[in-house]
Amino acid sequence: MGDIVNKVQQSGIVQLELEDLMMDFVDVNMEEYMVEGLFMERPFRQACAAIDAAMVAAKAVYVYSSDEVIVPSWAWMLICQCMLDKGAAVVAVQDAHEAMQTKLYASIAQWDVSPYEDKRVMIKGCGPWAADYKAFALVTQRLAPVVRSLMFGEPCSAVPVYKKRS
Repeated sequence: MGDIVNKVQQSGIVQLELEDLMMDFVDVNMEEYMVEGLFMERPFRQACAAIDAAMVAAKAVYVYSSDEVIVPSWAWMLICQCMLDKGAAVVAVQDAHEAMQTKLYASIAQWDVSPYEDKRVMIKGCGPWAADYKAFALVTQRLAPVVRSLMFGEPCSAVPVYKKRS
């Protein structure tokens, strides 16, 4: 019986998953600033003051809360100003799902695609971002100008998306 040969590995296809593109961001969950299930101004201000500036300086900060929590408007304003005072580059306020999407889209926009130049690239279609059509469209726009070919799916069932004409 012969050796098992990994034909996918030999094909030179580079496989990518959308979540692998996610850059580091600072996440701030507003629920962490609640006291006994409520937002109280003094403890909230104290908690904001205690945030380490090095944690957020020159970084994108995403502030979010679940839909089950009622966050007073003043708390959103205070946390944003606190992050800006501590040097955050940008502060975005969204629900948790929107924050993840925004982070993914920003990561794709800033993604260095040069390592994929003239490569055969397959974007995997499974995982937590499988239904995020905008993310797949953004990846296509970023990769198509540089890759030799772009595919979607798995090596056993790839859908050709783009092939560079010679």
